[in-house]
Amino acid sequence: MKIHTQITTLATAAGLTLAAGSASAAILVVGSDSWGGGNTAALNGTFDASGTAKLVVVVSGEHGFNQSGNGTAGDVFYDGVQLTRLVFRNGINASAGPPIVLVDDTFNAIYYLDNPAAGLGAITTSGFGSRGHVGIMSLNGTAAGAGNSLVGPRDSNTLNLTTSAGSIVVGGYATGGTGNTAALGSVTTGDWDAEVSRRTNSSWDGHVVAYQNGVAAGTTDYTFGETRAVEADGRTGRFVVAAEFLDAVPEPSTTALLGLGGLALIFRRRK
Repeated sequence: MKIHTQITTLATAAGLTLAAGSASAAILVVGSDSWGGGNTAALNGTFDASGTAKLVVVVSGEHGFNQSGNGTAGDVFYDGVQLTRLVFRNGINASAGPPIVLVDDTFNAIYYLDNPAAGLGAITTSGFGSRGHVGIMSLNGTAAGAGNSLVGPRDSNTLNLTTSAGSIVVGGYATGGTGNTAALGSVTTGDWDAEVSRRTNSSWDGHVVAYQNGVAAGTTDYTFGETRAVEADGRTGRFVVAAEFLDAVPEPSTTALLGLGGLALIFRRRK
């Protein structure tokens, strides 16, 4: 009991608080933008990364238009600096046949860059097909690197991702397979906090980027709402990719260890 009292007194003197947990600073979404269109140049643009700790870029394609199998070597750059490719779902080629079986040849990928150069910079891509969509976010309050990431099942609007407490999860929903079934009129953000971008080009392609901030630790379903009926043959090219970015604030256990380390130094000085 005497030792506990002494530790409490010294902790107060050192400006430390021993508690079961500590409040985590929220990750901030500083800005966002999106673009896309009918040629490779349309996947390129500019973004102001001033005051930003992390860029997150989601790139997705659409079926047809010589897209089959493209994107396997897809890269994204910000002012010439290559982003880290975190999760990638490549398009699936049509079968050689006969008969030729058309499948979902869309692709979807998530990239990130820590501490991008401030100011208006060029977002450029290479290795992708001729059509698609780019959704970009800038974040503050994240730790360097990334957490878990996942590609959802084919022809599904959901995935099951394991996350850490306080992180932000960014998800991309892409549609566009056989039968021109990619219209997004019935798609909602479902379990996600907010939609970053949405693009649909007739029934050829569909792209939605969204995020959920301050998630709980554990394994959770992250779902985009979808009321549209699946085609009879099941090949609509629907799938989700997602990735989490961690809170820069240490976990409570880490904070407690740091505090105890400081107390140990105080004890040594007072002996």
